[in-house]
Amino acid sequence: MHSAIDLVEKLLQAGQAAAVIDLCEAALRWLADACGNIDDSDGQMTELMERVGQIHLRACEAARPDPIQLAGRLFRGELLAQYNEFHGSAQTYAHILGPEGLAAYRKLAEAEWAKVPVRTTEERPGPDYWERREERRNDYRITSIMMSLARQSGDVEQVVAILERDLSSAYSYLQIGQVYREAGNTDKALAWAEKGVAAFPEKTDGRLRQFLAEEYQRRGRHQEAIRIVWLDFQDRPSLDSYIQLEQFARRDEDWDDWRERALRFIRRDLDPKPEAETVAKPAKPPIQYLATFWRNHKRDRSLLVEIFLHESNVDEAWREAQAGGCSEPLWLRLAEARAAAKPEDAIPVFLRLAEAGIANPPGHRYNDAVKLLERAAQLHLKLGRAPEFHTHLEILRVKYKPKRNFQKLVEERRRSLYLE
Repeated sequence: MHSAIDLVEKLLQAGQAAAVIDLCEAALRWLADACGNIDDSDGQMTELMERVGQIHLRACEAARPDPIQLAGRLFRGELLAQYNEFHGSAQTYAHILGPEGLAAYRKLAEAEWAKVPVRTTEERPGPDYWERREERRNDYRITSIMMSLARQSGDVEQVVAILERDLSSAYSYLQIGQVYREAGNTDKALAWAEKGVAAFPEKTDGRLRQFLAEEYQRRGRHQEAIRIVWLDFQDRPSLDSYIQLEQFARRDEDWDDWRERALRFIRRDLDPKPEAETVAKPAKPPIQYLATFWRNHKRDRSLLVEIFLHESNVDEAWREAQAGGCSEPLWLRLAEARAAAKPEDAIPVFLRLAEAGIANPPGHRYNDAVKLLERAAQLHLKLGRAPEFHTHLEILRVKYKPKRNFQKLVEERRRSLYLE
């Protein structure tokens, strides 16, 4: 493909700019079609398309085609693009289109934009969701075109008018708030953020809530800021939302109380009271019964373990993991953190995770499992219990004798496993 594009570039150098424009547009269509039939995870096709696009721009600069005709070609190319061909063409080609071409481009865009419906409520997938997928894609393309034109004008209200056409998600309100903030109009930024949170009070976009909290904080309205952050933590309890809560609470020197409240909330969510009807009415429909079961079932303590590790409170993290378990990656982090002070606690974790990796190796590779065994060997040696580890390792070798790659790797790493 690069060789073929080299030939097109030579045509441009030979003064065939008009022909190169047609060749490049055809090449972009062919490349877009090809992208639908191959794996382009390495981005080679994108690189080819960008190169063809650059040659097209240079050809237009050399040939100076009729600006109105060029506007039509660029608009159709961007509107029908499958992989962002001609993206932002009104801005990229503005010096070629000139006032006449840009006016023609805008007229075409506004005619298409008029077909896009106003969306003011959250749109949920319905029975015709897949049938309407192409329609949504077209709406996205023309919206992108109109946004490019609005930003090119430098008029903030034009940009907002485009975004305001679709208020079907909390993110839409965030976008408008960001536009006003970037323009220095923080009062309107705050107003739109408040509108968004009011329109989507539950499970809203966390970024919108953070934006609103920042605006409150900027104005010294600390209690309102922390209230918004707390709502987001309740909706999505996680280490990230916990850290965000801490950051805002510390600004008001009120972190201890909020920390206790957050931990209490997590614990309450981990150990909900069982519903009596689960026992009284076991003949529920299967899906409803399972939902009730999982709601009542005691969850593991991964979030608490993660929080306490973040706070370098290894003892508390260990107690939570012992009480209710946690994810395997957290067990590994916890064992490493515990190994220095309490190696006897870390050893069983390393051995258990190592055996799990031997029994079900990712990609049939045993390297991670053997590294865990090496870590266990080091701790046994530190405690003066090396023979105990050797016995355990021999039991594993007998148990997993058919796994030849595992046996071979143990022999290769014999010196780091059979420590004395």
